[in-house]
Amino acid sequence: MKYSHDASVMVLGANGYIGKNLCIWLLRAGYKVIAVGRSQSFRGIDEVDCTHLTYIRADLLVQEDVSRLPLSESKMIFLMNGKTGTNNGFIEPIDYLLGNDGALLNILKSYVEKNAKGRLIFPSTRLVYQGVENQFLAEDAVKAPKTLYGVNKLSCEQYLSVWSNAFGVLYTVFRICVPYGQLISGDYSYGTIGMMLDQAKNKGAIILFGDGSIKRTFTHVSDICKVMVGVGQLENAKNKVINIGGPDNISLLELAKMIADKHQVKVEFSQWPALHLSIETGDTMFDDALLRGMYEFPYERSLINYFQGDL
Repeated sequence: MKYSHDASVMVLGANGYIGKNLCIWLLRAGYKVIAVGRSQSFRGIDEVDCTHLTYIRADLLVQEDVSRLPLSESKMIFLMNGKTGTNNGFIEPIDYLLGNDGALLNILKSYVEKNAKGRLIFPSTRLVYQGVENQFLAEDAVKAPKTLYGVNKLSCEQYLSVWSNAFGVLYTVFRICVPYGQLISGDYSYGTIGMMLDQAKNKGAIILFGDGSIKRTFTHVSDICKVMVGVGQLENAKNKVINIGGPDNISLLELAKMIADKHQVKVEFSQWPALHLSIETGDTMFDDALLRGMYEFPYERSLINYFQGDL
């Protein structure tokens, strides 16, 4: 499903990891895109035909900036903005509160004032869940965030629900476990996989805390984009929270061995730092049955074919 050429989609946080890749995906798929960020310009501008890209520089913590965004002209509004990370939330708690909760509340206020009708698409995280050993977590699994970022995401999910109840705001929340990969040349990955690749290339070994037995679901960013765009347009996904799964549900040790074998380095083990251990969720693998019931498609990318590429 695609919107007509005169209907745009908006990506807030267009220069972040998923936001930038999403803009590239949308433009390549023929969408008209309004990209919003704090930088001077869209950083992926050399990677794609930008004929149908409009870039708006805005600070989402400034209500005047938010008020001038054409929210009422956008059929889908992707909320890719915000501060990410686990430990840093304890160092910069007010920045996290403002950058995540505050920005969303500004957007919701303006959305209602403009009588906007487009679907708000919000990316949430595995960090809202209480991990369970060797079990797949459905959307109704126990929530027990251990980081401020996890609390931010869970509270933002609730803000969307509250505004939907009060004002009829339309939204879909997608929970993402561990994203990886890029649609942009030169940036090989992000997060867990990016860190391991960096260690392999620059330190000659991959360091794992504990025994590396903790399991995650890994999803390539192109599959994440495809799901958010496709499912985000479905009527039966309206005002729902949906897990995005993937073909790879493996331990960090299995992942490390894939990377180590490719780069011919060792995997080494280290004791958990106290803070890291205190906020570790344990196994977080995603049950994506709800998604598969709405949108039948095979995940197109796997870790095996990713690592067989030229990283």
